[in-house]
Amino acid sequence: MRGTSIRRLGGFVAAACLFAQVVLAQTGQLKGTVTDSTGAVIPGAAVTLQNVATGIAMETQTNEAGLYTFPLLQSGSYELNVLSSGFKPIAQGGIVMETSTVRTVDVQLELGDVTETVTVEAAAPLLQAETSTVGQLIERTTVMNMPVESRRAASLVRLTGTVVFRNEGAGGEQLPFFSMAGGRSRNQMWQLDGTSVQNSTIGIAQLGLNPTSESLQEFKVEINNLSAEYGRTGGGFILMTTRSGTNEFHGAAYEFLRNDALDARTFFAAGKAPLRYNIFGFSVGGPVRKDKTFFFFNWEGARRRTGRTFSSDDIPHPPEVQGDFSNRLDTVITDPLTGEPFPNQVVPQARMDPLGRQFAGFYPKPNRPDNDITRRPRDLPMPHKRDLTTAPLVWH
Repeated sequence: MRGTSIRRLGGFVAAACLFAQVVLAQTGQLKGTVTDSTGAVIPGAAVTLQNVATGIAMETQTNEAGLYTFPLLQSGSYELNVLSSGFKPIAQGGIVMETSTVRTVDVQLELGDVTETVTVEAAAPLLQAETSTVGQLIERTTVMNMPVESRRAASLVRLTGTVVFRNEGAGGEQLPFFSMAGGRSRNQMWQLDGTSVQNSTIGIAQLGLNPTSESLQEFKVEINNLSAEYGRTGGGFILMTTRSGTNEFHGAAYEFLRNDALDARTFFAAGKAPLRYNIFGFSVGGPVRKDKTFFFFNWEGARRRTGRTFSSDDIPHPPEVQGDFSNRLDTVITDPLTGEPFPNQVVPQARMDPLGRQFAGFYPKPNRPDNDITRRPRDLPMPHKRDLTTAPLVWH
């Protein structure tokens, strides 16, 4: 039985103030126009936008054209409040900002006392009219619940309809290999929280840092019609946004297990190859200073033991492992020092390397009942009738 063991240790730490992070290319933008019931714009209106999870609030005013803008917004749910003299204040909740999205929320104020408040619940837009980009967003719920084999975020790209997915690499980062929208394989651009994570040291446009699914908030794929900041790619642009802490402490401990319980043996194998694949870890996040600074920490480890079934038609017999080839009719064992055959086709024990002898001990015994120890060539008559097939020898 031959086993392959893979050990992987992945840790990802994100601890920063929400608006102190350098996340320029992946932040969203909220804009809109404030008008009255007749459609006339209202300049100088006070506009406040608050992140529901963190409590961080931003303030601005409408300009002469009644326009307001909030750039560089993190992913999350927001509440918009608009106040202007002579009008009822309005509070609009349910505004969801996603990775690298531009959203327009226009507000219409009603005449009335400032002590009255109009509450509105925003609805998710069915069409992103502010951009012509073609792509797909995978939100946190899907990231958390998708049964990704490696639990690494980059493999979520296979959920995109234009992707031809080949496999995940065998290294510790479990890098995915795929082509997108007809582009070349390993020719994508990758960003994590607005920072390039390309592995450019070997000249291949491949991901250099593959975060865990537990640490990911959103995963967005830009396929074509990219904005100017998403150029330099011949096979798609992938944006990954990590999670942030909030005003409440949250934590999780988890383990994902795969084994051979439902596997089937291969055709030539006597039994199933063993499989034990454990991915485990924990995460914790919360406030450092409420409404100001937050942290999020994730640690993950993996242990994998995979049995593989190999086949071969040239497995040494037990006497051959000990250097005795006297039964072989297809070869002559010669002394490398003299060039002469060893007597009786037997290699003296003194001439055998001790380390090589230990390695040879790992050979399994041939398990085909019709195996011929003589290895008689096909063009010679058989010493006795025997049904030799081309089926290979098999061992674990």
